Amino acid sequence: MTGTVIAYDQGIFHLDRFLLVVFASVILHAGMNLLNDYFDFRHGVDKPNVATAQYRPHPLVEGKMSPRQIMAGVIVCYSVAGLIALYLAATVGWSFGIVVIVGAFVSYFYTGEPFNFKRRALGEVTMFLAAGPFMIGGSYFVQTGSWNNILPVILVSIPVGMWWSLILAANNLKDIETDRQSPGRTVASSLGRRGGVIFFAALAAIVYGGALVDILLGVMPVWAAAVFITLPRMIALIRIFLTAEAVPANADPMVGQVQVLYSVILLAAFLLNKFVPLTLSL
Repeated sequence: MTGTVIAYDQGIFHLDRFLLVVFASVILHAGMNLLNDYFDFRHGVDKPNVATAQYRPHPLVEGKMSPRQIMAGVIVCYSVAGLIALYLAATVGWSFGIVVIVGAFVSYFYTGEPFNFKRRALGEVTMFLAAGPFMIGGSYFVQTGSWNNILPVILVSIPVGMWWSLILAANNLKDIETDRQSPGRTVASSLGRRGGVIFFAALAAIVYGGALVDILLGVMPVWAAAVFITLPRMIALIRIFLTAEAVPANADPMVGQVQVLYSVILLAAFLLNKFVPLTLSL
């Protein structure tokens, strides 16, 4: 959605393309979640006693669905998203197909074999690239049909995409002990709780520092400074993760709540800038 709003701020907006991108993104994300559940269950990462299973449905762990049913759902989700991507590529330009292919590769091998980026401590990097530059840059291209002004979009995608790395980092913090008993490693299970929290704080610094740099460079409107009202909550979460007896089982949804507010404020800032322009240029 961020890429679309940037295009709208520049005077370009196609409702039909926007709706298709939103639908494809949602269904692809659903497919990726199913795939993640499938491989984590298969590798023994997801069990009835893990933190994740305590706050959200886990159909494989609960025995409500079979692995074959989960994979059938994955195939349906990826197929529908693929057809939409094919249509958009034919509509706006076949170079969009490269973004789609890379995105599909990353989403599948996030937990899929033989790469399994998550178990090689590359999950945060993978999520950032997929949800940041590729997703936001791709949605911008779908609206404009051009890569000519892509650099400012990529700069905006850095703090926005890093939120997904933050959510994953929080998830891995609460799963340190479980992950240490399964194949491979995450950043948190490699560094331990204190090191993992420092890593989480570094990612948060990129989110807020990146927004500040973007505002100063003029690629985000000055109105976007309002996102900093979420900073105290993020600092509070870092303290909780570092000092609480245990990292909360719902650590990632807690981060996700802050992300939603940050994202809504940022989108509103771009929309406001359309009618009341206010940008810097250093």
